[in-house]
Amino acid sequence: MDEEVPPLVPQVTIANYWSDSDDEIDEEEWAAYQRSLMFTDNNSSFTLKYIIEKEKYSGTNFLEWHRNLGLPFKMAKRHYVLDGPIHFVLSINQQGKVRLTRWYSPYSHNQRSKVIRELSGMILARGPKLCNIHEWRGFKVVYRRYASLYFITCINQDDNELEILEIIQYFVETLNRYFGSVCELELIFHFHKTYYILDEIIIAGELQESSKTTVHRLIDAQDSIVEAAKEKENTVSYIIAQVAN
Repeated sequence: MDEEVPPLVPQVTIANYWSDSDDEIDEEEWAAYQRSLMFTDNNSSFTLKYIIEKEKYSGTNFLEWHRNLGLPFKMAKRHYVLDGPIHFVLSINQQGKVRLTRWYSPYSHNQRSKVIRELSGMILARGPKLCNIHEWRGFKVVYRRYASLYFITCINQDDNELEILEIIQYFVETLNRYFGSVCELELIFHFHKTYYILDEIIIAGELQESSKTTVHRLIDAQDSIVEAAKEKENTVSYIIAQVAN
């Protein structure tokens, strides 16, 4: 007869949890223990296993998907697991004109304008010998200057600012390789390609692809698709024009 396999998480009560100890029951510790049960107990509807089995992550609505994913982490007070290291990426010139914005955290239109105005004034006023990392509103602002452009990112206090500096360098090197020698005009007249390159590197505030070769291969493939579409459009337009005449 097969031996019965015990459950992964024993169903215990506050009484037998401390049955072998003479210490006084700590309510906060007991609450934390209960949250851990909710995070790992197979019978709970707030566990990752339960939500995955019920196919809660199979939909196409990202907001609903993210909400379902956040339930077990929030119940276990581990919501920090879902926090992205980058809240936004900005690029401004020496006159404070915005050349690139990508927001990975929810900001209203007014909040975005206020953030851009505040950071532009703060960073442009800093001398070239000052540190590229600055504390701001409980976050860290990490930026680098390349010629007349500043590339700015915002991360949490406990995130690795050196890693973000490397990501900025990686992004600028990718732009340089694609445009030949990137300048402010490239970001103005080819902004759609700049955003496409950024989205190949960073998605939802996380580094998606660290291989420069892979990123350039994907960019070249996208350019090929665009060129093929343009040729097809021109061909159809030419045929229609000939028929009309």
